[in-house]
Amino acid sequence: MSMSTGTMIREIRREQKMQIGRLAELSGLHRNTVSRVEMGEGISLANFEKLLAALGHEMEIMKCE
Repeated sequence: MSMSTGTMIREIRREQKMQIGRLAELSGLHRNTVSRVEMGEGISLANFEKLLAALGHEMEIMKCE
């Protein structure tokens, strides 16, 4: 079963025992934006990258041949 983007962000944040406000601060996004993402709203690629970076992760793009 695949995990939604928001669920993945929330789970990583919780594993790191990070408060949503801290993730917002580290990512440069508004707390409400982070909350909406975790609740399942769409997210831009740029904001997704910011959240991943704030959580210490990177996005990998797979090259299809």
